[in-house]
Amino acid sequence: MFLTAHRVTSPSSGRSGINAFYYRHGDEVAVDWTNPDPVAIGETEPGVLVGDAIEVAPGGNLVRSYLDVVAHDATPVAAVEKALADCRARTDTGVPMVVRGSVGVRFGVELGLEEDARGPEFEDLRDRALGLLRSPSGPSWRGLDPLTIEMSVSGGETAFRLAPTAIDRLRPVAGTAWVPAGVAVRLGARRT
Repeated sequence: MFLTAHRVTSPSSGRSGINAFYYRHGDEVAVDWTNPDPVAIGETEPGVLVGDAIEVAPGGNLVRSYLDVVAHDATPVAAVEKALADCRARTDTGVPMVVRGSVGVRFGVELGLEEDARGPEFEDLRDRALGLLRSPSGPSWRGLDPLTIEMSVSGGETAFRLAPTAIDRLRPVAGTAWVPAGVAVRLGARRT
């Protein structure tokens, strides 16, 4: 499994929140699950997304902190909880932190986060990730239907805009201040 939680900020809306993702690997992936590497698995072999908990729409966000957990799919929740408790006790020893064992953990925060704030930040990410592990919901973000874009042609110009239903779907994650943009192209315009 690969369980990850990130505190992110959207540069466009300024919204911040914690997004968590839960992946499973099955038996097809050639990983040494007795000592999994949280860096390698998170970067190259995340697995198949089976659940997520999204507070800020993914894509283009600034990652303020992250917590990655890797273990065999059959690892009991109690073993993950114990590994995270052991890591929490070490958050004042410096970050980024990588711990290897039957449950691998990686934790990091952006530069400038005060040392005494690292423990509470770890706890926020841990709680979000464990909540998803204990009660995985299906992947909500990738499971959505595509957004609809409307096209209109008028006066030698072709315009593209999000359909009202797409705007309604994006408003809760983009924020109330978000203004959807459109694109207009004049017929005959050439790029040189």
